[in-house]
Amino acid sequence: MQNYENDNKIDIIEFLKKILHFMSFYKKRLLFIFIIFLVLFPIKRVLTYHSTYTSQMTFAVTKEIKGDSTFRYNKDAVDKITSTFEYMLNSPELLNKIKRDLHMNIIPARFSLSKVTGTNLFSIKSTSVNKQQAYDAILSLEKHYGEFSRMLLDDTTLTLIEKPELAKEPNDKIQIGKEIVKGGIVGIGIDFIILLLLYMLKKSIHNDTDVKKYLRTRCVGTMPYVRTADKKISYQVMLSRCRNNFIFKNAMQNYRFEVESEYMNHNHKTFMITSCVPHEGKSIIAANLAMALAEKGHKVLVIDLDLRNPTLEKIFDVSFENGIIDCIKDLKKLSKAIMKHKKLENLFMLLGNRPSNDATELLESKELKMIIENAKKDYDFVIVDTPPVHVMEDAHIIAQYIDAITLVLKQDNLSITQIRECLETLMKTDCHIMGCLINQSVDFNKKVYGYGYGYGYGYGYGKHRD
Repeated sequence: MQNYENDNKIDIIEFLKKILHFMSFYKKRLLFIFIIFLVLFPIKRVLTYHSTYTSQMTFAVTKEIKGDSTFRYNKDAVDKITSTFEYMLNSPELLNKIKRDLHMNIIPARFSLSKVTGTNLFSIKSTSVNKQQAYDAILSLEKHYGEFSRMLLDDTTLTLIEKPELAKEPNDKIQIGKEIVKGGIVGIGIDFIILLLLYMLKKSIHNDTDVKKYLRTRCVGTMPYVRTADKKISYQVMLSRCRNNFIFKNAMQNYRFEVESEYMNHNHKTFMITSCVPHEGKSIIAANLAMALAEKGHKVLVIDLDLRNPTLEKIFDVSFENGIIDCIKDLKKLSKAIMKHKKLENLFMLLGNRPSNDATELLESKELKMIIENAKKDYDFVIVDTPPVHVMEDAHIIAQYIDAITLVLKQDNLSITQIRECLETLMKTDCHIMGCLINQSVDFNKKVYGYGYGYGYGYGYGKHRD
């Protein structure tokens, strides 16, 4: 087991690159969230808006000192009078008088008191949803406060310096521009939080540097995200139907060179193409690798050992009677089951035409081992497509018969922890791990491409798919 202790340290440059990548990859969704908040705030403000009106009167506190009155600021006097007034505003006697004046059972306004800091002034406000009611309530308060204040103020005098007036406009007008700005700020904040969560929760493999740094293995290739003119899975998926076919073909040729080097350096002839989970593109890689080797002049056999969900039949667009399952059960059918590709004379195929419910038993059989051993003698290269490692133990079983493994990783798909677990599972076999191949790279050669391969078969293990 490898040591990954220091891999959780944050690299600022890497952090910024990942954030920029997520911004590019999820830009439509992030923009959608931003626009939602941009529109939501003004709409919410309009729907929840209730206008209120305020009328107020302002008093000056005068304190008598040795027979003279002074208007100089006296904090103690102001504090005393305001606390007295707060008490008076809650007095049942005063409130009942105001109700009688208004001919109502409740006062339709709310009184509040506020001091003007650093002065001997304070204000009493009457706030209501109706401006006339706010005005009438404070007029009634102005009428009656004197008879209560005389009993409570001692040597302090109140002077009314601002009389109540009928409010001309609501307290808080709807400002659409301000609401849009607030919504935009919140939207940007939410987007940033999402990007941080993506970085923390989706810390995965993005490029060859990540493979070396986090997985301690080689990156044997990077395949671009390429859109085809036709969504149909076929031979042309690698060639003429790829809109950016030169880039894809060049990347595949580089991977083919890695496979050829494995043969030259280690005499490896059987290569297992697998992935951690479904939908990472392993079958497309296996098919195109086999074609690339055949184009070079090598005699190649590609075998579909994903017995629970065979897909190479669809990729190569062929139909046949006897498949790999029939051959394992009866070796006599092998010669008839191996098909020659229609356009590549060096490419041969041993595929599956139906899913199997007893895949594990078939993969563990001595017949399968014999098929692979004989293929090593008859062909220059044997390319084996297997189920994902995390789905079943099938890939682990198949690895016993194989020389080298390539683990296909869809860019930024799985967490590094998940990929490490997958690699450690493969390391328990005697098979040589050739390295990892990054698939569907959206920023390959610093450009962005679409991927039209339509990896949409799904994994319905044990069920036949029409």
